[in-house]
Amino acid sequence: MTAFDEMDALAWEGRHGWHAVGYGTLYFVVEASPFQWEHRRVLVSIGTRRHRLEDDGWQRIGTMWFPWAYYKRRLDVPAEPSDQRPTTATRSSTRHAGIAAMPPV
Repeated sequence: MTAFDEMDALAWEGRHGWHAVGYGTLYFVVEASPFQWEHRRVLVSIGTRRHRLEDDGWQRIGTMWFPWAYYKRRLDVPAEPSDQRPTTATRSSTRHAGIAAMPPV
């Protein structure tokens, strides 16, 4: 997973009820939810822009990873069924390459 494909992967995961709860170099950790989620990557910002995102319901994911900060926002829309995974060369057999699911608690 790279900066070139991560947002497409997170968009697919978000539509199917998975939201990012952490990340690191070349990976994201996601957790299941009954709702759809939006994910957003922005240039690291401090102050007004960051507060505007948070006021609009965006939650920061983890710490900022220069030059990016990642945010997520839950939508009041039920998650789409996820019986099929994307068919790209970069995916693993069960998730996108670089996306790891949190085990249920």
